[in-house]
Amino acid sequence: MDTVLPAKTFSLEDANKALPVIRTLFTSFFSLRGRMEALAQDRETLFDIWGDDVLRKGNLDHSLYLLNEKKRQDALVQIRMAADRIAATGVGVKDINNGVIDFYGELNGKAVFFCWRYGEETVGHWHPLNEGFDSRKEITVNHLHTTY
Repeated sequence: MDTVLPAKTFSLEDANKALPVIRTLFTSFFSLRGRMEALAQDRETLFDIWGDDVLRKGNLDHSLYLLNEKKRQDALVQIRMAADRIAATGVGVKDINNGVIDFYGELNGKAVFFCWRYGEETVGHWHPLNEGFDSRKEITVNHLHTTY
């Protein structure tokens, strides 16, 4: 398994200091994604009512359809920008839809990924570079003083 390393290296302390910004970026991303899902549902409802007829200029809800499409396109652009802002922090985005990221770092002289998932209070897990979320281990006081 080839591992692509993020350009930035984080200490555990730096990773935790970065969390307020990253958490805010994910909150924005999830909000935008929710808005996009609501707009997709509105679009689906228009098609349930009118079918492809809603695409015709003379349809009563055609202007509503066009407005919805504009809002969907705007939301999509904002979602992409939010994802780009998360990636620009230097983290490895592993699962943007679930808010899973890795911070490339070092634990007791060994290169690792510090792993964080949206909703967790701190960066409290790590895993080897060639493994993923399912193999993450909790960072304990012993990890900070033990060589692997």
